[in-house]
Amino acid sequence: MKIYLAHPFDKRFEIREKELEFESMYHQELINPFYDMNKSGIDETSHDTEKIYQAVFEHYKEVVEGCLEVIDQSDMIIAYVFEDVFSIGTLQEIIYAKLKGKKVYIISRDEKVIKHCWINYFSDGIYPDLFELMNNLNLGVNTYKD
Repeated sequence: MKIYLAHPFDKRFEIREKELEFESMYHQELINPFYDMNKSGIDETSHDTEKIYQAVFEHYKEVVEGCLEVIDQSDMIIAYVFEDVFSIGTLQEIIYAKLKGKKVYIISRDEKVIKHCWINYFSDGIYPDLFELMNNLNLGVNTYKD
């Protein structure tokens, strides 16, 4: 199963830790656009945020089209949405995936996100964390710790 992982740029390090822990526990790869599909040579793992924003802007077409292509090839999308972190890209990925007929699951603990009409309309479920989502879905992945 191919799963696309959308999340705000500013949370990329925090999400990456959760992603790697999840992948080792469940033996299921998540496709993270900040780490797994960088075709433009942008070092998005750098802590120099201003430099990265500039590089992404210079390659915006390649970046967006790469993400859309991977979403098209994915079976589902999991998106982290935070009330206090603005992320146009994550919201666009959610809407695009849903309009393409993909399953879309939201990870959030923020009450305003959970109760937002647009988030509910474009998602197939909202969960507090990645592990609870996978435990509640019957996706054929290992649901045990090694």
